[in-house]
Amino acid sequence: MDSIFLFDIVAQLYKVVREPILKGHSQARDAIGKEFGSPITDIEGHREKHKQLTEIQVDLRGLSKISENGDVGSMF
Repeated sequence: MDSIFLFDIVAQLYKVVREPILKGHSQARDAIGKEFGSPITDIEGHREKHKQLTEIQVDLRGLSKISENGDVGSMF
């Protein structure tokens, strides 16, 4: 029962923070593009920044499924 209540709380918080997270992720992606330009000459630097960006979860559509197997709250 606790997991259901916690899921409901986290799901409501997720709705509030989703848009700013998506906006920030997009801005970070644009900043990486500007920093490394085109063509990319610093492959390793770009790869590291891109890896950091991809580690940020921005879309949690499977929130209920995740809550069954793990700690959804720790994802924020």
